[in-house]
Amino acid sequence: MSRDDKNFFVKIIMAVFIFAGFSLALLFLIKTGNNPWFENFLAIDGPSYLKGIDSILNETGFIRLKDIYHSAGYQIYLASIKLLLPEIWEQNFILIVKLLSFLIFTLTGGLIFHLGKKLLGVKVALLALFLMAFSAKFHIYNTLLQGEVLQAFFLSLVAFFLYKEYHSTKKLKYWIFLGILSSVICLFQTRFLLLIPCLVIYLFYRANSLKAIDWKQQTLGFGIPILLILGGWCFEQTVAHGELVVVSKGSDFRLRSAYSPASMGYAFPYPELKEPSGVNFILENPLQTIWLFKERFLYFWDIKSDVWNLGNPFLFLLRGRIATSSIDGILQFFFMLMFFFGIFSSFRGERKILLFHLLLPLLINFIGPFLVFGSSRFLIPGLPIVFLFQANGLYQIGTWILKKKDGLLKDHP
Repeated sequence: MSRDDKNFFVKIIMAVFIFAGFSLALLFLIKTGNNPWFENFLAIDGPSYLKGIDSILNETGFIRLKDIYHSAGYQIYLASIKLLLPEIWEQNFILIVKLLSFLIFTLTGGLIFHLGKKLLGVKVALLALFLMAFSAKFHIYNTLLQGEVLQAFFLSLVAFFLYKEYHSTKKLKYWIFLGILSSVICLFQTRFLLLIPCLVIYLFYRANSLKAIDWKQQTLGFGIPILLILGGWCFEQTVAHGELVVVSKGSDFRLRSAYSPASMGYAFPYPELKEPSGVNFILENPLQTIWLFKERFLYFWDIKSDVWNLGNPFLFLLRGRIATSSIDGILQFFFMLMFFFGIFSSFRGERKILLFHLLLPLLINFIGPFLVFGSSRFLIPGLPIVFLFQANGLYQIGTWILKKKDGLLKDHP
């Protein structure tokens, strides 16, 4: 069999497995039916979102929400779905939300495959899609009333628009898209606010490197949607609540409880707020602050388990329920190493700036949990891009092993 035939055969096998992985996700979703998953295992914020939907549709409307502690963007998204559904479908509302999550999950896979193919090659793209298709986190979060699957789609779209802007002569429309997208994703999670200044810095860098770009036009295209959507939202909430509101409430509490004597690095349950807290704690306890960063890193990568740990993906797929094993931490540590090795081995020549399009949204997703609370749940929005770099790391090591094997065979005919 020729090398081309072997490559074609491998791609076909990979495609079959990818289809099987996505099919398993859909089957599991259908199995959970119209019942919210939190009734069985994970509550997280699902009950609060159900209350939020009822409040939006029957009391407050879509602007002045009662609850802006939990994701306002996701509450609006859910309420919009319920409002648009014909009455005959309302009884299956939760199942429809799950099916939409699966559709978004599939679209995210398509985006990641496209970016991976362009930036890292079709084999790496297929391997990344394979990892995504069998991701227990996505399989489970497709069945939850949680916004992480949508956030993963939005971050992947940011990377996609950055890539398209780089190659397009009509750059303005992409900066308008990025302005709208940045506003929407910030309504879903306040921690993504860092995306806006980072994109502004990148915009000015691009304008400086390409003198022909009208940076004023690009800045207006990016800034006006943010001013209208995010600025309008913050103004309305500030007036409604009688205090300054930057997207949501609770950020001050989270920061203070994240840096206090009772803080352990994980996200939930929140530690008892003791003094000193916040900046005072950091100044008085620098070594414990460093320890907290280390703990958050371990929780974020699922090397240490918190209450939202989903267990081993293979056991999950076999048993159809959350199941942990003694090798979970080892597996997560291995894939974390593959992620960093995949980044290191991918930076060559012109690809550096192109790969930055993947790293920028990923960095924004990482910063919040490291600064406040760590949990593998907060990794989910960045997981599709993480899979690309993990796939690249695995592919590079696999290629090196095969080359070594071929060399040994030649030396010993």
